[in-house]
Amino acid sequence: MTDTGPEPTPRELYDAVLASSRPRHWDEEFELDRVRRLMAVLGDPQRGLPVVHVGGTAGKGSTARMIADMLRAGGYRVGLATKPHLRSLTERFLVDGRPIDPRELLQRARHLAGLVDGIGPTWFESVSALALRYFADSAVDVAVVEVGMGGTTDATNVVEPLVSVITNVGDDHVEHLGGSLLTVARHKAGIIRPGVPVVSGVTGPGVAEVVRERAAAVAAPLVELGRDLIAEIESATADGTRWRLSGPGGDRSGLWLRARGAHQVRNAALAVTAVDALAARGLPVAEPVWRAALAAVTVPGRLETLRRSPEVVVDGAHCPPKLEALAQALDELYPGRRRIGVLALAPGRDGRRSLGLVAGRFDAVVATRYRAHTEFGAISGRPTPEIARVLDGLRPGLPVHEEPDPWAAYRLALSLAGPDDLVCVTGSFNLVAEVRNRLTAD
Repeated sequence: MTDTGPEPTPRELYDAVLASSRPRHWDEEFELDRVRRLMAVLGDPQRGLPVVHVGGTAGKGSTARMIADMLRAGGYRVGLATKPHLRSLTERFLVDGRPIDPRELLQRARHLAGLVDGIGPTWFESVSALALRYFADSAVDVAVVEVGMGGTTDATNVVEPLVSVITNVGDDHVEHLGGSLLTVARHKAGIIRPGVPVVSGVTGPGVAEVVRERAAAVAAPLVELGRDLIAEIESATADGTRWRLSGPGGDRSGLWLRARGAHQVRNAALAVTAVDALAARGLPVAEPVWRAALAAVTVPGRLETLRRSPEVVVDGAHCPPKLEALAQALDELYPGRRRIGVLALAPGRDGRRSLGLVAGRFDAVVATRYRAHTEFGAISGRPTPEIARVLDGLRPGLPVHEEPDPWAAYRLALSLAGPDDLVCVTGSFNLVAEVRNRLTAD
């Protein structure tokens, strides 16, 4: 399907998908019937496609990547659909770790645009449909698919999973998923299918019961972190974590994880258990094989070090659960280090709550503002004076500099840092993408 024309730019790919769809509105109701009509015009690629379905509030992308890498190491042809992308939309269409050729994606998007009259899909719905069609056409042995938002009515919830994974339940997107943690949990639990094994990292009071009740109602075998699975850190440094896992698969000690932070250990515990469950579904992976693959997993944009002296870390934490995980990781991995934050924030976020989780971890902050094209259309981050005011209320006296241009904000942070200090770029994947793409292009 690939032609030999000029390679389309990331913006051209975004616009090509937009031609078959529309930006999603924050306050609109999701419609799974619309998604089914969309899949039908593409030949229902989800039917018969083996899938590992990964949902939850935080850690979905990392967990999905770990599962995919372990399965690839086992010799399987693996599709991986995660979000968001950092440089190009092609990153959401991986087969055996390689992104789709951008020319092929452009052709596929243009083909879809001619099929959707009267359907009106959102941008994410079109991307999800294109990914499933691509995986089916690529004859993958299994596709690992990350949920977009919620679960019950998410565009990905037309798949037929071999295993479902729910990483956790937090208060991101509460206003769009019913208004309470319990309603969020019900949406997340909506990916649990009759008789299909589910691996859950949901441990909070009330929300864990929601997952248990859904699993019991549809006779889905359930394995829970903290009850059936125990993950313990043996040692942790800025280079990685040594840990052990006890659960249905036995007692595994001496596990190594390059992806950093205690939250990644929890994600890895779920990923290993999902791979264990796939053995009974005809996709076994030998333990020495998955151990080696898991040890090598890296997750772009998540606690990723991009330079040394001063060390520069980028992390796409953008909601309270993810910012809390980042704060814990900074405390554990960089104790005593002077830290300069480069921060942006989405306009719809609770600024005081979000920034309150990390404000105490920085000795100085550079507030900035991103601009990006996303599934919600063209968006901009919160104006820098608003971020500065929130930080001043949280930590009077904290040095806060305002620089609306993300790259200039990063350069300013570097000028404030000594060789032994840490610069952390966070608050938005859109901000991380802008800075990371410039750094990795140099």
